[in-house]
Amino acid sequence: MIKIESILKRCLRRNKINELNTLQKNTLESILDRKNTLILSQTGTGKTLSFVIPLLTLYIKNNSSKFLIISPTRELSLQIQKVINMFKSLDLKMTVLIGGYKYDEQVKELSTNSRIIIGTLGRLKEHYERGWIFNDVEMIVLDEVDKLLENNFKSDLDYVLSNFNPETQIVCATATYSNVVSEFLKDKKINTIKMIDFNAVPSVITHKLIFVPQKYKEAGLYELIKRFTDKKVLVFFSSCHKVKLFKRLFDLLNLNITEIYGEMDQKERKAALEEYRKTGKIFSTDLLARGIDFDVDVVVHYDMPNKPCVYVHRSGRTGRNGKDGMVYNIVTQYEINKILNYEEELNIKVIKDEIDLEKLSDKREEIENHKYTTKIELKEKESEL
Repeated sequence: MIKIESILKRCLRRNKINELNTLQKNTLESILDRKNTLILSQTGTGKTLSFVIPLLTLYIKNNSSKFLIISPTRELSLQIQKVINMFKSLDLKMTVLIGGYKYDEQVKELSTNSRIIIGTLGRLKEHYERGWIFNDVEMIVLDEVDKLLENNFKSDLDYVLSNFNPETQIVCATATYSNVVSEFLKDKKINTIKMIDFNAVPSVITHKLIFVPQKYKEAGLYELIKRFTDKKVLVFFSSCHKVKLFKRLFDLLNLNITEIYGEMDQKERKAALEEYRKTGKIFSTDLLARGIDFDVDVVVHYDMPNKPCVYVHRSGRTGRNGKDGMVYNIVTQYEINKILNYEEELNIKVIKDEIDLEKLSDKREEIENHKYTTKIELKEKESEL
């Protein structure tokens, strides 16, 4: 059995981690045996730490080796940096290359001989196109590899990887598996580390369904949020426009909600997450469905996701690290079949919950009036941009 370096153990203990879980132990052994490794595990099981610990073990053992971690989003890159900073007593030379920050400042950081680079594909590609060379890379980590292989990322991933020796060790992490991932890995002699059912939602999560007629759906969300005044709630919508619309609508209903979506720049996103820690309520697109680790007691699917894997990722924002979680699905007559299909496909039990339709009826008229005002204001604001 491969042992963890003493200095890493001390850092883990300082962060109240006294023992690695099975996934982390098996991954440590696979990576330190220099095998290309695929980490397949559901959200909230410690995948990031699974590749960070062996990476830092190699970092300590060879003071000239370098490591590249690629992620699909800025937020996930910063989350990985946060996990690695648990070990800052190692005096790590690390740089994060993501959009939203000045290119020249990143070049200056790179000139200090950074050994760990964390980055998104777009910004990494930009650095390579401008002539940056990152030599002696011992290991490349592709976090959320299923997302990195989607059409809008794939060509950039191919370009970045083309700059490296094909024999460089590859470590991939994901909570969902697909034919695209399988095809990408087929020539890489991959060692798969799998923990439980990687396409499952954690069993510590309770799934509930609230059925409302379409005309009462906004009022249903209002009543649900009022129910959880002392809980941290994350509500998912299908588009940036809907997040902005509902944020303004709920402002008029005197509920303090934070908003976050992909059109925001990095500074705005960071401020939104800080604000959420105070408000405890946040409206989001699928931007927050992956990778970002922050406390969420209740996840609400206002708009049902189109794929089971998205349901898994969204729902996995709660019930993390062994804590209990709650997921609510607000569905109308047009969406009921979708959640019932997910119940069967994902092998979860969805419990029907009730909401007082009389209360919804009382609130609906006020919401409809505010909704009209909100739509006009939002349209005017968007036309100014």
